[in-house]
Amino acid sequence: MLNKKTIKEFLKPDWKKVVLTFLLLLVCFLFFVAVTILPMPVSMVPVVVGLLLVLFLPFALVYNLLPFGVPDIVALIIAFSLHVFYFYTISCFLVCLLARLKNLIVSIKWSKWGAKTLGALAGIAVIGIAVYGFLNLGWTDIFIPTADDSGATPEGVAEVVKANNQFAIRLYSEISKKSNGNIFFSPWSISTAMAMAYEGARGQTADEIRSVFQFPEDNDRRRFSFARLLNTANKTGGKYEFHVANAIWLQKDYPFLEEYKNTIWRYYLGEIRNMDFVNDAAGSSNEINNWVAGHTNNKIREIVHPEMFNELTRAVLTNAIYFKGKWEHQFDKQRTKPEDFTLRSGKKVKVPMMQLTDSDLEFNYAEMDGVQILEMKYQGDKISMLVLLPKTNIHYLESILTEERLQKWRNSLKPETVYIYIPKYKFETSYSLTDYLKDMGMHSPFEWPGADFSGIDGTKMLYISDILHKAYVDVYEEGTEAAAATTILVMIGAAPKHPVIFRADHPFIFIIQESKTGNILFIGRVMQPVGY
Repeated sequence: MLNKKTIKEFLKPDWKKVVLTFLLLLVCFLFFVAVTILPMPVSMVPVVVGLLLVLFLPFALVYNLLPFGVPDIVALIIAFSLHVFYFYTISCFLVCLLARLKNLIVSIKWSKWGAKTLGALAGIAVIGIAVYGFLNLGWTDIFIPTADDSGATPEGVAEVVKANNQFAIRLYSEISKKSNGNIFFSPWSISTAMAMAYEGARGQTADEIRSVFQFPEDNDRRRFSFARLLNTANKTGGKYEFHVANAIWLQKDYPFLEEYKNTIWRYYLGEIRNMDFVNDAAGSSNEINNWVAGHTNNKIREIVHPEMFNELTRAVLTNAIYFKGKWEHQFDKQRTKPEDFTLRSGKKVKVPMMQLTDSDLEFNYAEMDGVQILEMKYQGDKISMLVLLPKTNIHYLESILTEERLQKWRNSLKPETVYIYIPKYKFETSYSLTDYLKDMGMHSPFEWPGADFSGIDGTKMLYISDILHKAYVDVYEEGTEAAAATTILVMIGAAPKHPVIFRADHPFIFIIQESKTGNILFIGRVMQPVGY
């Protein structure tokens, strides 16, 4: 029963309560500093907001209930005092709870299977299952915000996947024409960022974007399908790390349409951030770069710089994508050794070659059109790497590569015993995509006058000044780490019996994809393995 004596005993000071109170205050302070300084991934927003409400409840109460006109220093002293008492009360409760649990465990006669024993065991089991589920089964997915995919259909999702894959192959072809080195980018990151821009495009500008990216013209079909793919990608089940995040950074005093902002949040989970590009270019640049770094595990550190912003900058659209997964069947580090890799020129260089030659293992494999196709899965069975190794040279492979042929190769994959030899490699890439997209037929979005993004602000004054893309990939014995970020700057005018040998000792193409849909998340070319 709750009475004066019980309350007095409950609040009676002792060293455990004092130490616990101090620790809670310290954690509260460190958490506040971390939230203020460090970038916060979108997947952690609900968790962080919940913790902030719990930890800073006294401050919220004080500043909302105190009469108007109370000096700030007085309010601060009252708030801090309440805060200390708040945490002391929590400490008293925790100490009391732990003491009762200890007494309960001690009082149980473990030799007899009584009700208390079973109850205690059940409690321990529930706690154990919960901890295991959150750490290993991806139960933390319940905290991840979801976009509105209520109207998504399998046909609509398949259409968006096909459009993304067609764009991936076309952009790869354009980049390869102008590059003799390694290639790596995320077509999904670029497509998602452009989808957000397309939401505000009208007339010829919308037509040109749609012709390049093959977006479904029907708004609901396109939006719900992107939302479904975004939700599916962000729910990993705890077996690997995969995050897709979007944000739109708006000049704080510019009148953007509420309808546009609502669409970006509802279907793309695009965070809406108000910035001051005009008066604080350096601060705006730092905030965007910190956001990108936070969503790519610090692999993409600087995608914009202050010189990109001026008095005409009105909006920046960003997409960040990050993947880190372990191979379903990992390579043995002890077996990695220097071996020859033949460059396009014919010159041989030594590279660290990984080996996996276990006759008990099977991989999805096919060989057709003069190309060896190998699929290596990551743990979780949702993401895989597709390696395309030409029998002759990389130029031949690139000349025949189309979305339709890639789909045919995927459909031909069958389990085979494959002896795999593939190099370790790690590299970064950086692209300005404007010229590539113009070559693909997208002109008016970059022109002023001419561009029509009136769906963003109600005028025809906005145009895209540049589209920037950075990517990072690291392929090693345990698995793969890959990240990419896209930024759009919007300005205003003014079956054999013997094992198959798969030896990637010459240039090849690799694709990181969603296994079920075939959606290309990343695509790249290794001309020379570097980084190790």
